[in-house]
Amino acid sequence: MTSFFAVPKAGTDIRMVYDATQCGLNDALWAPNFSLPTVDSILRNACGSTWFGVIDLGEMFLNYALDLHIRQYAGVDIAELDAEKVGSTCKHVLERWTRSLMGFKPSPYVCTETFAWSEEIIVGDVSETGNPFYWDKLILNLPGMEKYDPTMPRVYRWDSIRGVMASFFRTYIDDNRIGGASELVCKNNLRRVASRINYLGQQDAARKRGQPTQTPRPGQEPNVYWLKEKGSTF
Repeated sequence: MTSFFAVPKAGTDIRMVYDATQCGLNDALWAPNFSLPTVDSILRNACGSTWFGVIDLGEMFLNYALDLHIRQYAGVDIAELDAEKVGSTCKHVLERWTRSLMGFKPSPYVCTETFAWSEEIIVGDVSETGNPFYWDKLILNLPGMEKYDPTMPRVYRWDSIRGVMASFFRTYIDDNRIGGASELVCKNNLRRVASRINYLGQQDAARKRGQPTQTPRPGQEPNVYWLKEKGSTF
């Protein structure tokens, strides 16, 4: 049985947290190690003029189905206590998980692997000129080269049609970072990524998305900063 507890959220709400680490199921399971992007994965695709946008995947683990063979072992006891007989009588309502859950050992690997497949569909064919992630040239910018520019990455992709560094997006579990050569380009990139995420049956948490920016700041708070910048009293 999966344990669960409530955590206060925003002062007026709660978030129910399920924890599969305590049920013993993980002892019978195995999950491989896997690599994740670092800050260098972002910086090698960007320069000082790059605009950044953020997309947060909502309910990350719950987007992905749990293996059919595991479901019969992944339960949760939703107990309904009799208010007049607390401590002596308890009705048990047993349910089982059908989606990946928190504290479940294979969840990070399964979800990261599945979204990596989604990235191929989201990016699409980069040789199509209408693709916002189009690029046609790989540029080496190495120390010692005659045209070496220390403000640019050592190796980067180039869009010869628009004459700019190619757009990109990278994902760390449930956080997508999108980059573009201008604010408008970054907005178009955000729309492309978000719409295809939703098309594939995954959730784009649009409430957490703000305007593209060149100013480093927390990934889930851009709306607040943008409203302040525009002088809003909202």
